[in-house]
Amino acid sequence: MNVTELAQILEMFYNEGLKRKESNAFIQMFGIKYAKEISNNKINIKDIVKKSSLRESYSREVYKGTKLAKYVNLKEEMLF
Repeated sequence: MNVTELAQILEMFYNEGLKRKESNAFIQMFGIKYAKEISNNKINIKDIVKKSSLRESYSREVYKGTKLAKYVNLKEEMLF
């Protein structure tokens, strides 16, 4: 998966979060779900956010999610 694909997925997570009024949580869930993908491919989180339509400040939320990934599992039914 490349930066552009991850940016598109991040936007989907963000938009779903907006609908549920939980955008930061959904951005963190993106980080949790794709932490290994980001790490294994040595992709810079800021590059993902820059390629998306999100403000650059959201890279912090993605980063938080990648750090949480080693401690939590997502409930698939929570995702769209």
